[in-house]
Amino acid sequence: MPMKAPLLIGRLLFGGYFLYSGINHFRERNKNMALLGGAVALMGVEEPWPASVPIAQPSAIERLRRFARLPLAA
Repeated sequence: MPMKAPLLIGRLLFGGYFLYSGINHFRERNKNMALLGGAVALMGVEEPWPASVPIAQPSAIERLRRFARLPLAA
């Protein structure tokens, strides 16, 4: 019986930490997406990226041709 209060306080702190982290994750989503776009550009991935505007995306056959031309990593 005497351990109920510390256990409850610990659970509240632990759960509050994860709740705060989850809320903060969605607040900074736009910032993270901008960083992802910059990282993809620096890696030399050809545009349009798969998550970009669907109008300018190549067809499935063209993507397959590009993939077939890539060198295999050993």
